[in-house]
Amino acid sequence: MSGEKLSNSETYTAPELSISDIEIDTTNQESKAPKEEQQLTIDQARAKVLEQPPTHLTLPVDESSDGDQQQYIDRALKAVSLKNELRSIRQRLPLDQKILSKTIHQPVIRKASDVTSKTIARPIGLLVGGIFAFVGSLIYFFFDKYIGINYNYLVFVLLFILGYVVASLFELLSRSFTRTKNNL
Repeated sequence: MSGEKLSNSETYTAPELSISDIEIDTTNQESKAPKEEQQLTIDQARAKVLEQPPTHLTLPVDESSDGDQQQYIDRALKAVSLKNELRSIRQRLPLDQKILSKTIHQPVIRKASDVTSKTIARPIGLLVGGIFAFVGSLIYFFFDKYIGINYNYLVFVLLFILGYVVASLFELLSRSFTRTKNNL
């Protein structure tokens, strides 16, 4: 196939060539013909085949299918697909996991989970918050041990929140500066 687009009216046409069209000398089968004569008959057969007009291999196209139209996936199709997929998965789950799955996959809970996953659980915020809490707690512990103040466990939580806020602000500022540089 030459990469052409096939139309509905084109069909496959086979070359009309039969064995009787190719002449081969078979009168002296027992005697070995010299290689030059064999080469001559092969060349004659090759020339006959090449004389035939070229035929194009085309496949009939089913007119009932709309190949030019693209299929679009909309919200309704996604919702139906999700519903069917969840139903088939839930059939294999035990009863307690079925109930949990039905609760978790409610639209309100799903949207709240998506929003919180994009805003609250920032990896850089959790990392920096953990580092702040660890280093700050070590410093606070040494002050507690050598100065004699009482250790307050709320300090760890406050240091974690402080580190998270610092990292989130840093990420917000870095994204805003990179966007303005890309827009210029």
